[in-house]
Amino acid sequence: MAEKFFIREATLLDLAALHTLNTNELGYDYPIEKAKNQLLQLLEDQRHHLLAVAESSQHEVLG
Repeated sequence: MAEKFFIREATLLDLAALHTLNTNELGYDYPIEKAKNQLLQLLEDQRHHLLAVAESSQHEVLG
């Protein structure tokens, strides 16, 4: 069975997955507390739309 992916708005619950992607895939060494503060600012700002790609069965952020 083929895996299904979908794009959704990111939430604060995605912080750990986004931090892992930034650290492991992009090589950014950025403290998670600072990442949390930045994510909160982006999520509260109506001018920004932060999207995440997730796998449908577990809703785990993939990118």
